[in-house]
Amino acid sequence: MDVGRWMVWMLVLVSLCWGPVAAASVLLPCRSAGDVMETGNHEVIVLESEAGQAALHAAAALKKHAYGFDGEERESGLLRAAAAYGVVADAANYGALERVEGAFRAGEIYRARERPDEARLRFEQAVELGEAVAEQSVRRFAARALLEVAHQLRREGRLDEALNVYGAVRNRFGDCPRSCTHAVTRSGKIHLKEGRVKEARASFLDFEPFVPDYPMQAVRNVDELAVALVLKGEVEQAHEVVALLENALSSTGASMEVPVASALQALRDKMTELGY
Repeated sequence: MDVGRWMVWMLVLVSLCWGPVAAASVLLPCRSAGDVMETGNHEVIVLESEAGQAALHAAAALKKHAYGFDGEERESGLLRAAAAYGVVADAANYGALERVEGAFRAGEIYRARERPDEARLRFEQAVELGEAVAEQSVRRFAARALLEVAHQLRREGRLDEALNVYGAVRNRFGDCPRSCTHAVTRSGKIHLKEGRVKEARASFLDFEPFVPDYPMQAVRNVDELAVALVLKGEVEQAHEVVALLENALSSTGASMEVPVASALQALRDKMTELGY
């Protein structure tokens, strides 16, 4: 076994047996107790942050190592990585970013391994740990975690519950526009699939998360909505939603970007092809 692989296994073993601080200390330079006392509480906070990051790196290395195998060996390796991430999430002395990321990464692994109950517990933990934190890097992980909860409900066919959670992403994490664009888009698609065009319209016309950074998805959403309205015979409303989209994009200059302008023209051409 090479030195790097041995180090990964040692870090994970120490973390699972004696805790993440012990594991992280293997990676950190030694500091004397006098050093910590001299610099005060700030030094302790820095050490805890470094320890958390080291523990995350150890879990990530274990995950990477697992993908070098197939079958049961890969499966068991990934579950060990999820457990290592969970250790980080559960360490009360670590910073919010390290804990929230640990919970989220553990949830990702469990979701991919089709272990939905364990995935949801970790995603919900990430939301609980991160929602009240002002730091954007923390809130983005928490928003993504809540989005994953909604996706899981949608995949299970629990559409009303999924819609409620997508709405919670939009309402509680409005400062995380990327996650909000996914929440709005999924909500609109669920409503369209269920034949609720009016509700889909309300979702898809929520342009705020999409401009100025994600205009193309807004165009795709309105494209889908306009076609549904035309097929329902509500031609005037179809033209109205296209006009509302163009106004929203032009207010930020996004409509002048070549890909967006081309997509808008394609939408107009589609309306013409449909005879409207």
